[in-house]
Amino acid sequence: MKDISICRIFKSCAPALVLQALLLLFISGCASGPKDTAVTDTSTPPIWLSNPDASYPSNRYVSAVGSGEDRTSAEKSALTSLTAVFGQSISSDTTVSSRYKDSVKDGILQDNSASFSIDENITTAVAMDTLIGAEIKETWTDTAGKYTYAIAVMDKPKAAILYTDLINSNDNLIKELINVPEEEKGTFREYSRLRMAADTADANEHFINVLSVVSPASAAAMRASRDSGDVYTVKAAAAAAAIPVSVYVENDNENRLANAFASVFSGSNFRITNRDGRYMLDASVSFSEVILPANPNKFSRAVLNARLVDMDSGAVILPYSTSVREGHASLPEAENRALRSLAKKIESDFAKSFDSYLQSLIK
Repeated sequence: MKDISICRIFKSCAPALVLQALLLLFISGCASGPKDTAVTDTSTPPIWLSNPDASYPSNRYVSAVGSGEDRTSAEKSALTSLTAVFGQSISSDTTVSSRYKDSVKDGILQDNSASFSIDENITTAVAMDTLIGAEIKETWTDTAGKYTYAIAVMDKPKAAILYTDLINSNDNLIKELINVPEEEKGTFREYSRLRMAADTADANEHFINVLSVVSPASAAAMRASRDSGDVYTVKAAAAAAAIPVSVYVENDNENRLANAFASVFSGSNFRITNRDGRYMLDASVSFSEVILPANPNKFSRAVLNARLVDMDSGAVILPYSTSVREGHASLPEAENRALRSLAKKIESDFAKSFDSYLQSLIK
């Protein structure tokens, strides 16, 4: 197998773009193994099948064998087994935030004008529980053609370089995120920056856990000099608490919808106020009877139109509309049911839209 150098792959990239290339690697899809993986179909099982250390010495490599009914399943099994070698250092201590992965995938942390060719030999499998820098080195199919075996390998020196670069690049990103410009303080953008800093610090904790296996001394030094994601989570919550959001919903019986909207904002620690704040959720709900022939029940259609407004600029930053239809023996109770259904949609659908909006603020 050809030798793949991380430095060679990235040597033409500007330092500021290394993170982007690494993050592109981070979100790579499920690897079926490099194209030039050695495939053995002889009647004699390869030595790595029974003794991986003989082919890939443990002082240089971390390796694991997997099997399956075909090559794809065997390679996935090997990658899963390799992850298990790292054990608690990966899966238990911390879980990388899905927001971090989504931000990478959606291009928020990438320069879309840049193009990188990441060699398949350093492509990882799809789940975060698998390992960046893992390779399927060899496969072997038994003589009956019933089972295929694969060995997944991580080269410790190469992995140490890869993870160190990724951690350092994320550190630079965190420094940029927490350096909030004066004009962004007291805004949703400040909160989003600090939340992304927390997510990135959590991702670094994961990467340091992997590094602790391939280069314990390097990992120990990095762990001692870094704040955890919890530090930035606390800062994000404090920033949110200083940002007032007012909520008003016209024709809202017993403030059910207003309370649902308020719970979405307060769930991120934003301060709900009846006075004018930097942001206002302005909404209205209307009801109309729906006649269904041959149905004795009464039906009400409720339509909700809302908009989240930045009161400083007057701009609508997040529009939201939805509708429901509910039935009951009486029209008033049908309307009540419609209100309850709308409240549930706000707490789920609007909450997702608001979270996506916050995430989109990080460029």
